[in-house]
Amino acid sequence: MRRTTTLPLILTALSVLLGGCVQESVRSVNSTEALTAIETIPEDQLLDVGIEIFDPGIPEDEATWEKLRIFPTVRKAEARFIPLVLQDTLERTGQWGAVWVLPADSNAVDVHVAGEIIESDGEVLKLKVEAVDSSGRKWLDKTYESVASKYAYVEELELDSDPFQNLYNEIANDLVIARSSLSAEDLKNIRTISELRFATEFSPDAFDRHLKLNEKTGKYSINSLPARNEPMMVRLSKIREREYMFFDTLDEYYANFERSMDEPYMDWRAYSYDETIALREVRDSARRRMLLGALAVVGGLYVGSQSGSYTESVIANTAVIGGGTLAWSGFKRYGESKIHVDALRELGTSLEAEVRPVVVDIEGQTVELSGSVEAQYAEWRRLLRDIYVLETGIEVASDGATPSDGTEVK
Repeated sequence: MRRTTTLPLILTALSVLLGGCVQESVRSVNSTEALTAIETIPEDQLLDVGIEIFDPGIPEDEATWEKLRIFPTVRKAEARFIPLVLQDTLERTGQWGAVWVLPADSNAVDVHVAGEIIESDGEVLKLKVEAVDSSGRKWLDKTYESVASKYAYVEELELDSDPFQNLYNEIANDLVIARSSLSAEDLKNIRTISELRFATEFSPDAFDRHLKLNEKTGKYSINSLPARNEPMMVRLSKIREREYMFFDTLDEYYANFERSMDEPYMDWRAYSYDETIALREVRDSARRRMLLGALAVVGGLYVGSQSGSYTESVIANTAVIGGGTLAWSGFKRYGESKIHVDALRELGTSLEAEVRPVVVDIEGQTVELSGSVEAQYAEWRRLLRDIYVLETGIEVASDGATPSDGTEVK
């Protein structure tokens, strides 16, 4: 009789075991607080921060997009949106000077922050973030990951922070910790190096001698300081102010973009969160059903082959039939998972329709800041060089260097 009682006991144990694999994780909503400035930071130690538009992290192999549930247009929009949330976080701390979101790196800022989206589906946000100051000193090179609380998208709670605000606060705090390891003199030097690197970009012959680059480490140090009232320095200071004005114009564009994207993106993440959870539950359920069904079939066949009584034969046949039915239901559950994948695709498409280009006026010229904002920034830098040439009469090459023959524009 041992064979008769063994199968039901094994199957019961397996049911309990496999069913116990489903776990619910409840996380607190944004428990990490951003470190805010307690005292006013001296002006000569306030560093300006430029956050470059993130790499969307879209694989080149298009076949993997659906598997990873990546919608390219949504990812590109996220690559702009995520730096804006980080910008808001840094500004609220009072730890920094100006904080801008930029389409590309600029020597006009003191600290450059760049990042890549590793994963983003409403439930999980995973980012790789790097930060380097103008002297070439690396502040951050770290991967951050956060899981949204199940309460993050509950409308009735009316939460006023981003579902992944914890992650942004962690980045902000790490930047503050990195800065705190530097002396007041270090911070002043970073500001000076930024100014000299910007000047060297436009007039290397005049300012290159003031900086020293360590070829091995890639770090800059101050060799000497130009006179503040030097005509060339005064002109370049004005050019730098124009750069800042362009950054402020970009801020207006990005602010409009953030406002227009906020509601549809929040909706997309909420639905994506639900679909991601549902998809995982369906697939986990399918695996459990197929595994349990297969074990029941195998167990039933074994007991049937060893049976010596009518009762054992009935139990064996029941196990085989029940196991086959359970396995088949598992295959059907896998079919349901496709419905959720299709739903995610539709949600991504609906968000794409919400993200529209914005037209702004820059220096009297109408520019459509859509698609490649990087190209627009490159055009702006060309205009800055033209302004510099008109004011100084010194030709500037496209790479920022003056012509080798020293030709002047008459």
